[in-house]
Amino acid sequence: MTTFVSCSPKAENTEDELSRQNNTFDTSKIALISFKQTSNWPFPNEYIPTTLNALEIIQLDSLINSCALSYNSRLSEDNRDAYGINFSKRHYKRQYVPVLNSKGEKEVWANFFCKEWENWKQEIVFIKDGGNCFFELKINLTTKACSAVHVNGYA
Repeated sequence: MTTFVSCSPKAENTEDELSRQNNTFDTSKIALISFKQTSNWPFPNEYIPTTLNALEIIQLDSLINSCALSYNSRLSEDNRDAYGINFSKRHYKRQYVPVLNSKGEKEVWANFFCKEWENWKQEIVFIKDGGNCFFELKINLTTKACSAVHVNGYA
């Protein structure tokens, strides 16, 4: 269950904090990972790691669903099975990396995958190929905008 993320570089510390709270989010499906400014990815290194509260996670999930619907609506019927984002068919694990951008707006990079990976709560999962079992996107919580939607292809 997830309602808060600290700026600690270790995600397991975040989960310890989460377990002490009255939570409403499933930490078996969501990992909150602190942005490492030295990596310059998935955001520029001048962005600052930040936290998410329960309301922001609810907003984030709603925006992600809207973003997925919009993305899916642009796919041809033939491509929906292979490249469509389908939350009812696939049970995605989620990694959220929240930051404050140079304007002070809160942004979140969200990474989704439908397979179990060792250390996925501490380390970003990078996968090439795999189709719609793997996708990522960015959400600006301040402006409510979705960008950088990328669904993996097939080898």
